[in-house]
Amino acid sequence: MPAILSDHMVLRKSAKTRIWGKADPGEKVVVTLERQTVEATAGQDRTWSLFLNLKDSAPGPFKLLVQGKNKIVISDVVVGEVWVASGQSNMQWQVKYTRDADKEIASSTNSRLRVFRVETKACLDPAEDVQGSWMLAGPEGTASFTAIGYYYAKALQRELHVPVGIISTAVGGVRCAAWVSGDALDTVPAFRTEKDTLQGKLKDYLSKKEAYLTAFNEWLKKNGREDKGSADTSEYAAENAPADGWTKVNMPGKIVGAGLPSAGIFWLRKVINLAAKDAHSPRNVLVGPLNTSFRVYWNGHPVEVDSFNNYFLPNTGFGVTLAIPGSLTKEGRNVLALRFFSPLEAPSMGWGPSIYEGESLVGDWLAKAEATMPELDAATKATAPAIPKPEDAVGFHEDTPGCLFNGMIHPIVPYTITGVIWYQGETDVWRSHQYLQMFSLMITDWRAHWNQGNFPFYYCQLTNYQAKTPTGMMWADLRDLQTQTLKVPNTTQAVLIDIGEAGNIHPRNKLEVGERLAKIALAKNYGKKIPCSGPVYERCVVAGEKIRVTFTETTDGLVAKLLPKTYMVNGQSGETAPLVRHSPQSALEGFEICGADLKWQWADAMIEGNSVIVSSKNVPKPLAVRYAWADFTICNLFNGVGLPAGPFCSVGKPN
Repeated sequence: MPAILSDHMVLRKSAKTRIWGKADPGEKVVVTLERQTVEATAGQDRTWSLFLNLKDSAPGPFKLLVQGKNKIVISDVVVGEVWVASGQSNMQWQVKYTRDADKEIASSTNSRLRVFRVETKACLDPAEDVQGSWMLAGPEGTASFTAIGYYYAKALQRELHVPVGIISTAVGGVRCAAWVSGDALDTVPAFRTEKDTLQGKLKDYLSKKEAYLTAFNEWLKKNGREDKGSADTSEYAAENAPADGWTKVNMPGKIVGAGLPSAGIFWLRKVINLAAKDAHSPRNVLVGPLNTSFRVYWNGHPVEVDSFNNYFLPNTGFGVTLAIPGSLTKEGRNVLALRFFSPLEAPSMGWGPSIYEGESLVGDWLAKAEATMPELDAATKATAPAIPKPEDAVGFHEDTPGCLFNGMIHPIVPYTITGVIWYQGETDVWRSHQYLQMFSLMITDWRAHWNQGNFPFYYCQLTNYQAKTPTGMMWADLRDLQTQTLKVPNTTQAVLIDIGEAGNIHPRNKLEVGERLAKIALAKNYGKKIPCSGPVYERCVVAGEKIRVTFTETTDGLVAKLLPKTYMVNGQSGETAPLVRHSPQSALEGFEICGADLKWQWADAMIEGNSVIVSSKNVPKPLAVRYAWADFTICNLFNGVGLPAGPFCSVGKPN
């Protein structure tokens, strides 16, 4: 059975809920859930698939029995709603890094709210399965949940009173193109060319890597410098390894010091203290480029290096993420140990290191030699094969077009879902010229692969971010393209222009994000009669020296929300800055107008019914109006139910 069909899963309550797996060709498979039994026969490719009718199912919990030549029992299965939560780091952002996290986590026990987190995996070819497991909300699991997905599910449950499952499949720092299938990318010549170029360079590098490893292993054998392996790693990696014989070294830098050889097998060791909220949840340790091969141990247990590092050799300029599983982390004292096989020279570590969203690990570490190799003469050292360097254009493989779709979407598309929530775009501000077409293509592509019709796709518009200046427009442009994506059927965006942080690309207020997305779903997907949108620009009319802007979605009237005296720079550190208004005499902040010269001027704006009247003494003959049109902007137009107006620019819009 695939990993996602496992203990504690949430199945969608629908008339056609898919169950699938593998068996011997021709093998009969019988699936039973409660009193329902359905049969299938495996094909020559060993795959089988069937549908359960769960339209009238109780929520459970149930056992799912899958029986062929053997028997598989999947326990604690519940039936309700299933949403995919995808995108980049803001969707990946964990509950423990949000506002009031400790209080939320402590009170989060909820056996009907469950998350399956797809482990990061990028592939040049479509993968058969993913890695991950279903976790129940509670003090030991919630901390590592996608915060937006968690708050979204919680808000749905308040109204629907059913189990909600979130499939979390998000990766930080990646472009939209990484999430689009190769077949879909091939339908657009420019996208096909970029995909073929970047994937081609990655394939070329991997071929060179394989050839290098073969040649290097031959060189090691010829010169008697192979890695014989450690008979007992506990002497170096265990939590309470012997304290004698270690040398203090400073990282980042080269591992050199008294008692350390110029080449050989080295150990590097660091005690890391974790707070209670960080225990039993995954931790990412970031280290800079390493110049040799290595293994990782946490509290004496070996840790697999993440997929990113499996693609690239050491000494190629890439930093390294050491992904520590939550099963190994604990409150208080933890020990990180790295074993370096360094037959040419002493190992070194570049910039960093640090725990992601945690303490810096720069400074004192302990080092020890497991084995010493004699120093090489220059002539012998020169015969060692050169490490191939990936071309700069390769970037990192998670960001390669098509690769995240292959590794993290393709294997789960048989799973029956309700819809998708999405937060991404920060990486694409640098290539916004292609975003509208790429994002629209991705939505259509996912729907085609899932084969569930035009299921709901609800996404987040980028928050305000960057220094508070009217000159930055890259994020404003991307937001406008996200608004234009609403032309794709059954899509809606959550406007977040009021909750960003000038100096933090990951604003901590994920509760509001999840709840705004949930309002959209409840209104549009579940038939709840609740407002789910802030004021939406309709049109503008020039009347002498003023412009009248009209809006739809003005539930309970337009409101000029009270402006604070300071704005948030970084919610993580608590840094704020004084709010200096552009239009201090105006009820509304964030409006600009321009004349025929297209030189934008800050404007005064006042509410009049369902309209806003905008004017500026510097623009006697106004032509156009815009609102909240900057990377970071302060704006305060809302409707009476507390939802913000989205950014707009009337140039090119109906008048």
